[in-house]
Amino acid sequence: MDNKAHKTLKQFFTVTTAAFTMMSSVSAAFGHRGQPNAMEMLHRMALAELQKEEPNVALLDGLLFQMEQLAEQNKRGEEEKN
Repeated sequence: MDNKAHKTLKQFFTVTTAAFTMMSSVSAAFGHRGQPNAMEMLHRMALAELQKEEPNVALLDGLLFQMEQLAEQNKRGEEEKN
């Protein structure tokens, strides 16, 4: 993985995991104590891998694939509701 791609992915997953943390904090403020969902866990796993000096590209590819599959499932679920 080249340096630019590594930096970009690391920034992206830093922001998304911060957003998940913020959503959890807001929910907690209103009395809801939910568990992290699958997408959040995948994002946190990706960030943890990207924080390593030599991230495992195959692992990251697998996590990105799982995120894509989960997003497709969520989209289909939303379309079925409407």
